[in-house]
Amino acid sequence: MKISSKVSEIAAIKEVRKELVAQQKGYGKKKGVVMDGRDVGSVVFPDAELKVFMSANLQTRAERRQQELLEKGDLVDLEEIKNNLAKRDEIDSSREVGPLIKVSDAIEIDTSYLNFQEQVAQIVDKAKQIIEKEKAMQVTIDKNSGYCFGVEFAIKMAEDEMEQSEKLYCLGDIVHNDMEVKRLREKGLVVIDRDELQDLSDCKVLIRAHGEPPETYKTAIKNNIELIDASCPVVLKLQHRVKTAFDRMERENGQIVIYGKKGHAEVIGLTGQTLEKAIVVMEESDLDKIDYTRPVTLFSQTTKSTKGFYELSGKIEDRIKKANSNFEEVPFNANDSICRQVSNREPQLQKFSHDNDVILFVSGKKSSNGKALYQVCLNENKRSYFIENETEMNPEWFRPEDKVGVCGATSTPMWLMEQVKSHLESMEESALPI
Repeated sequence: MKISSKVSEIAAIKEVRKELVAQQKGYGKKKGVVMDGRDVGSVVFPDAELKVFMSANLQTRAERRQQELLEKGDLVDLEEIKNNLAKRDEIDSSREVGPLIKVSDAIEIDTSYLNFQEQVAQIVDKAKQIIEKEKAMQVTIDKNSGYCFGVEFAIKMAEDEMEQSEKLYCLGDIVHNDMEVKRLREKGLVVIDRDELQDLSDCKVLIRAHGEPPETYKTAIKNNIELIDASCPVVLKLQHRVKTAFDRMERENGQIVIYGKKGHAEVIGLTGQTLEKAIVVMEESDLDKIDYTRPVTLFSQTTKSTKGFYELSGKIEDRIKKANSNFEEVPFNANDSICRQVSNREPQLQKFSHDNDVILFVSGKKSSNGKALYQVCLNENKRSYFIENETEMNPEWFRPEDKVGVCGATSTPMWLMEQVKSHLESMEESALPI
């Protein structure tokens, strides 16, 4: 009993505590270690897979201690034991190094009215639950996926405007995602095309994040249409750069080349800055449209792949050199105008795809950005699947123990990815192959 009363005081000494913790950590380097101690879960093994905080009322603890001492032939008064335990608790809970505390992720078991076998049974049951949970499918949404700033801004402007107006027209789908378009349509957003714009007057029309060519603004003035301009600032800046470069190329008998998808809303806005003289290229075969004896200024659609842009830029440069073998230098200016919020997602998605067994890439089929980012996932993880919504999932894609990652394009709403996650988690276990 005399030794017992001194244990907490000695253990509270910093040097002693440090040495004890180091020894305990050494024992725990091997897997499958079970260890008890007052700060094992808080200091020694803060990342332990299972932490159990055993508690009991003071009376029960004192009675158990008294029984232990009696079995050793020690006759000690119960009140003396209670006082000793209370003093130890005070020292242990207030010591600077390794205090006695219940960490937030520990499971507390009150053993006051449990025998030894019952205590062990509860701990084993908790351990089994953790093992079963580790075997179960884990579904994670990529925190970097979802709307880019431009799309989020456009949707917010549309929703704010529809709170004040019964009807709001939008020139083209506000986002390349059919489910989000449907949601906004139900709120009063009416999608129109450029031909329908010509017949409208005295109304409000939203310009989406992709931007518009100068002709659209002229039509609005002519028809007394109020434009709610939600053009992405990145796109607007690019339009200005293209217009400035075009004016210079006109003076120098040069060409504006845009790496992008012909007919894409953003590309239409960019070519509009060049009186439709810009050459749009996406495949190597498109490069035959360029005159390599004349100056070339290259830009990119903001949502294209950086890898694709630099590969195409290199091919243009090679063709210029071959076409001018007389060593006459032809000016070539390549401008990487890809949005960094978009391009930075490529390395992030590579890691996310690598860290998961299965990838569910959620995107509208119309999204150019979606197609490019899905390819990034597929290149890293062959078990990557492109879906528009949860109804397109196939149970045969999954195993019960899989880690599944849900991600999407810059046009994919977070609510849709959450819907996919919830649907997968609610699938009957019998529906998944074992």
